[in-house]
Amino acid sequence: MNELATSDTKTRVAAAITAIEKETSAEIVVMMRPLSGTYRHADLLAGAVTALAYLCVFLYHPEPFDFTYFPLEQAAVFALAALACSRLPSLRRALSGRKTREKNVQTAAKAAFVDRGMSKTRSRTGVLVYVSAFERDVAVVLDVGLDAAALGEPHARAVEALRDAARRGRRDDFVKALEDMGARLAEIDPIDEDDVDELPNEVAA
Repeated sequence: MNELATSDTKTRVAAAITAIEKETSAEIVVMMRPLSGTYRHADLLAGAVTALAYLCVFLYHPEPFDFTYFPLEQAAVFALAALACSRLPSLRRALSGRKTREKNVQTAAKAAFVDRGMSKTRSRTGVLVYVSAFERDVAVVLDVGLDAAALGEPHARAVEALRDAARRGRRDDFVKALEDMGARLAEIDPIDEDDVDELPNEVAA
């Protein structure tokens, strides 16, 4: 995912959007965010599992332990494990759950679409490509002026290619998938003679 966050990638994405919008009335915005949820539950789960493991060692180890400070020790184990999880993205992802991550990305993308006023374009043809680094996922939000059913399978394939490129952190694949999505938008919603570029083409944060 780090490769997608470089200035070179953002420059290439902006150039791709500019080229795409010469062929379609759709207004495309690419947004890259560090994460789309708190995932505190994953930290707490890591702390609870580690504290339980510590308790099992205390109870079943053949050698006796001094239990005078055990409650404080177990609390410290819980806190340290939870803190460690919050600092280790790979562990946090493993404990957060795929469906939870996907739901958070979809929710954050829809909220960003509204917050950035993308529903206020003249023909209601805004397209938000929302990239979330922690989840390594992409959500694409279409405004009501674009018919997802009409865009069909080619659009769905492009969206899945964007998601795959985000998971793998492949810049070239991401730009290619964005161009493929733009080509399908141009087929279904070609540019109007009086089209005006209403949204910025630079990658949004």
